[in-house]
Amino acid sequence: MARRLRLGYAVRSRLSSRWTWYLRSHAALKAPFFIVPMVLLYETSAFVTMQLGDGYWVTGSAKASYALPFVAPVCAAAAAWEAGRLGRSGALRLAPARSVFHVLLRLVSPIAAAGLLGLLLSYVAVGFELDAVTGHPSPVIAAAAVAVVTGMTAAGLIFGWFLPGVIAAPAVAVLGWILITYPVTVSPPWLRHLNGMPEDCCMLAAQPSAGVFFAPAALAAGAVLVLILLVRETRHPRWMLLPGLAVSAVAVTAACLTARSMGDSPQSERDPGDLRCAGSSPLVCVWPEHANLLSEAATQAQVVRSRLQAIGLDVPGTASEASTADWFFYLPGDADAAEVRLALARAVVPRPPECEPGRPPRQLPPWESMRTASSSLAVPYLQAWLALQVGVPEQYVADAYPVDVLTYLHERAGSPVSHQREEYERTLALVRDCRPLGGTDGT
Repeated sequence: MARRLRLGYAVRSRLSSRWTWYLRSHAALKAPFFIVPMVLLYETSAFVTMQLGDGYWVTGSAKASYALPFVAPVCAAAAAWEAGRLGRSGALRLAPARSVFHVLLRLVSPIAAAGLLGLLLSYVAVGFELDAVTGHPSPVIAAAAVAVVTGMTAAGLIFGWFLPGVIAAPAVAVLGWILITYPVTVSPPWLRHLNGMPEDCCMLAAQPSAGVFFAPAALAAGAVLVLILLVRETRHPRWMLLPGLAVSAVAVTAACLTARSMGDSPQSERDPGDLRCAGSSPLVCVWPEHANLLSEAATQAQVVRSRLQAIGLDVPGTASEASTADWFFYLPGDADAAEVRLALARAVVPRPPECEPGRPPRQLPPWESMRTASSSLAVPYLQAWLALQVGVPEQYVADAYPVDVLTYLHERAGSPVSHQREEYERTLALVRDCRPLGGTDGT
């Protein structure tokens, strides 16, 4: 009995010492010392936290994915280093006691754990700042992040397969960082959908498209398939060069087609079934993240609609935070009663069509110099006039619009409301028709 106990202790001690040595010597053990502080510093920075005011978990998930430039390249470098060590050992050329896949699985497991730790930490950091009252992280964005880490790790193993670890590790780390961060700076815009970090995603009325996952997943699948080809031919890996290039070409083509199909924006309309509604004249609907503002929004919408109808304007019967609504409005998460009324009043002006390419100027030109300018530049004047007509305090309007807007409205405040309404309707018609503000003759 005593001999059996000593034998069991010896076996457990040997296994424990083997795993302890393995983990202490593995490159992935050093990865958290870089990943953890960088992820925490970035995800708690003002650049990330200032955009989380609505408590929308999809927006939080998109910001959490910004940890990828710190996580994926480190995992790729660790994989390249370990693959280089494995190549130098010559173990794959010996008589196998275990399959190559089993060896690679043990090699990759600590790296995968380090990558998942970094991603989980980014979600935890964002979750503390998000202050969400409903919802959950976006599975599409989370899966895209996992796909990027998986693809980068596979790419690291491929680099380490052919190059010494001291060269492969820094090379794949730098290349991976460039591939993740650089696409957001180049054109066409759809290239940025390949890196697993959905740019400008997503406002309350939107959700990520499925392509947010499938584009980086196609690249990751290509890297994994190339790795499998190399593993199946360990003695002559160069024989897999042409098949590997073919698989890579197919993967890149599929990823680019998927990303291109999303256009400039990687988001789609949010399910309107999530809306919370109240009131009847008008019906007011907000997203669950703004449910605490629903009662105030319903009250203020009644005021806005009744006052605008009293001066002869038509107002839709439904006001909604869904972007497909005719009366589409957006509420700040901490809005007070006056801000709610301002948001509802300005939203009565229909969204102008895209009359001219390019971005609008940062500052509105004075009204009198806009005679031949695009009529869409008049929209702030129309919105501010509506806000004043429904009783929004002038200070709130002044805070929301340039001084030229209030100056122009003050100059015309003495004319009858009917004349002001006619000017509003005439200008709104120009906006809808994409005509110059001076009319067809430029006067």
